[in-house]
Amino acid sequence: MKLSLVTAPYDSGHRDAGFGRGPAAILAAGLTDELARAGHEVLVEDIGAVGDGQGREIATGFAVCAAVAEKVSTALEAGRFPVVLAGNCLTVTGAVAGERADSIVWFDQHGDLNTPETSGYGFLDGMALAVVLGQCWRPMAGRIPGFRPVDPQRCLLADARDLDPDEFEPLQWALDLPSFAAVKLASEGVTGPQLRERLAEVERYALGDYMTALLSGLEEGGRRASGRVAEITGLPLDLVRQNFARIPITMFAREFSRANGKTLSLYDGVIGTADIAPQNSRLETPDPVLDRSVPVLTSAFVSYARDELNFRTDMSYWLLNREISGKWDYGTSQARQGYAGAMSGLQRARSLNPQLGVLIVHGYTDLVTPYMASRYLVGQLPSLPGAAPIRLEELEGGHMMYLRPDSRKALKAAAAGLYEVTQ
Repeated sequence: MKLSLVTAPYDSGHRDAGFGRGPAAILAAGLTDELARAGHEVLVEDIGAVGDGQGREIATGFAVCAAVAEKVSTALEAGRFPVVLAGNCLTVTGAVAGERADSIVWFDQHGDLNTPETSGYGFLDGMALAVVLGQCWRPMAGRIPGFRPVDPQRCLLADARDLDPDEFEPLQWALDLPSFAAVKLASEGVTGPQLRERLAEVERYALGDYMTALLSGLEEGGRRASGRVAEITGLPLDLVRQNFARIPITMFAREFSRANGKTLSLYDGVIGTADIAPQNSRLETPDPVLDRSVPVLTSAFVSYARDELNFRTDMSYWLLNREISGKWDYGTSQARQGYAGAMSGLQRARSLNPQLGVLIVHGYTDLVTPYMASRYLVGQLPSLPGAAPIRLEELEGGHMMYLRPDSRKALKAAAAGLYEVTQ
């Protein structure tokens, strides 16, 4: 057999680094000689230097795919059987494109089915199979010569045993759905008791028939639920079907008002702003609530500290300092710090102090912290004899619902009621 060994020695945007050393190591171990002894004619071809020269993972990763696609296609045209030796999983996209493959068997310990919307750590290789199936990075993948997404029904995932929760956990999709419904209903002018009544119906569906549909499997769940989810969210039915009725928050914010050229705020989904990069698959537009309010709130706090508290310093104060928040360890390092949870600590505090009052308030159209999540978590806590019950309130508005006059009044009243109970 005539073989073409295509080497793509890249890992995370860097050549001959990390797992990118793998192809050279395999060849050095004698692969070519072993194949020749078995009677094969072997041609080794390297894709060469590709990318933007700065080693940026995304740009270089897809440039590697494009180069591999061309090498695979050329080998097939010459009557040779291509074998790709690569340093990362994403490179498979190039092999699929070069072969014009319409099906795939994916042997991997990991699912590689994350997307930018669901990944907790942003590792591009963790999205490799999702790219092949057309679930994410569509504009970038579309630039790979010959690429066509593989139909998920023609994909077999073999030996996967280390899946991330977001790759198979249906609960997150159910808890987000009522917030999407709240945005759609609010955009239609539904408010007050009618809004709460309509949302109660969606909540029952989300934790009932919708969860049942998702638990039936990826494809079957998509078939069962896509129509209803499209109706609830206002998203195009084709888009919902393409995502198997599982809608990431950033996708909803990106797509809900696309026809108007806008993206939604994650902090209040009824507020939108012009999309500065409609051609990109990622949400890149500044948040019209958060990014507008940070300068105002920063200035207000500095004035309060200086003028009312008489605290004077030469230090700079930054609200939501991303230089600091960017160093948070979400569990991808050896420390495995992960996300903080408050429920066990809250129960302990209520046990030690039964008179402790707890009030949790959410805005219906807050997409950052969907209101159903707190309701679900509180519902999982056992009651504590003698302890004051936890109060849950939902108000019209987003993450900072107090920016709306009526919700600010309701929040004040709820807080006043909390103090009256605990006195």
